[in-house]
Amino acid sequence: MARVAIITDPDTALGFRLAGVDAYSVLSHQEAEDYIKKFLRNREYEIVAYSDEYSGNLPESLHRKIEESILPIFISIPSVKSWREAGKEEEYIERVLQRALGFYVKIRR
Repeated sequence: MARVAIITDPDTALGFRLAGVDAYSVLSHQEAEDYIKKFLRNREYEIVAYSDEYSGNLPESLHRKIEESILPIFISIPSVKSWREAGKEEEYIERVLQRALGFYVKIRR
C-alpha cells in the first residue's frame, strides 16, 4: 500500500490524522515549502498531497520539480479556505473539475 502524506493547516491535518494518514500541519507558506522539499529529497512517501492555498507562493523551480516528480507524486488538494471563498458549492465543484479534466464543465440542476 502506498504511503501518503498530507501538508495542510492544523485543523485539516487533525482530520487526516484521525483517518490514519500522516498529516503535517503548517502555519506558513515557508513551512509547506520546506516539507515539500524534504519529501522530494527523501522519497519517504509515494503520494504527497498539499493544500492548494500554498501552491501559489511556491517558487517556479519548485513547481517544475513537483510536476516532473515520479516518486513521490504530488497532488494539490482544495483547502477549507478555498472551499469557503468559492461562494456557491457548484462553482467550487466546477473549478475542481475544470482543473482535473482540463476543460469547463457546467453543472445543471
